[in-house]
Amino acid sequence: MLKINGEVEPGRELAAIYGVRGFPSFVVANSEAEPIRTWIGYSRPETFVAHLREAIDDPIPIRLRIARLEQAPTERDAVIVATYHLQRLEARQAEDAFRLARECSGRKAGAYALEIFHARTLGLYNHETSAEELVALASETLDTADLDIGERLSIGTACLDAATRENHREVATPIIERVLETISASDLDEAASRQYQTLSIAKAMLIDKDPGRALAMRRQALDVGWEDSPTQLNDFAWWCFVNRINLEQAERLARRGAELTTDPALRAVILDTLAEICYARGDRKQAMAAIREAITEDPDNPYYREQLVRFGG
Repeated sequence: MLKINGEVEPGRELAAIYGVRGFPSFVVANSEAEPIRTWIGYSRPETFVAHLREAIDDPIPIRLRIARLEQAPTERDAVIVATYHLQRLEARQAEDAFRLARECSGRKAGAYALEIFHARTLGLYNHETSAEELVALASETLDTADLDIGERLSIGTACLDAATRENHREVATPIIERVLETISASDLDEAASRQYQTLSIAKAMLIDKDPGRALAMRRQALDVGWEDSPTQLNDFAWWCFVNRINLEQAERLARRGAELTTDPALRAVILDTLAEICYARGDRKQAMAAIREAITEDPDNPYYREQLVRFGG
């Protein structure tokens, strides 16, 4: 096994050859350097070993599997090709392959429903779908798939994130309400409890129209020591900005977060949050000052220069 840093040369060139666009990514190749199995993400050792063993036991190059799908598709080939496309962040191709796997399986409509949903979620970042389309697919997935609590929560939070990205969070409210109706907070582990909190806070804000209660719930969800954590300071300040609530304190928190961090990239992110808050409060001068400082901290990131133009610089 060869560990490669795909963010610097020569690893960056190799990552480009294999279409690696997210980390960690794993590529199993044959002696001709052709990929025979690829996947993205690491959950636990057992899953990693299972992927590796499958690749070794069935070392057919991906290109041959793709060709076979056009002639004589099988469920196994379709799933492997779908996973290959996911690793390359090719959302539409991944979704199509998972749908083909469902068709080949002969199983009910819920087969591969969650995999199809996650592929569509990826499509948001490639601008291949919209939050409204994702919510429609989420409703279909909840109708047809046999999902556990964690999977239902992940669908709810994905829809909320998608709608927030498009500044149209109300689109996600039917899914938020539906997911919360089926879950009891007492049944949750730590990770699920955090997702449940996120959706409950969103419900208070968007469905119950109670911003005071939403703010109180958001404060209660903060970890011990959050006042000294740049990341948590930024997260809370950003939440306040998105919800246009508590902006005076949010500005102070963002400034504190930017002062505390020693990481230039993180400082740039927090300064962008600060700039957004200042702009929302009508202080264009402070917004531009903050975003100019973000550019200084992370000069290679074009987003901050786009923000400067947006703020009028």
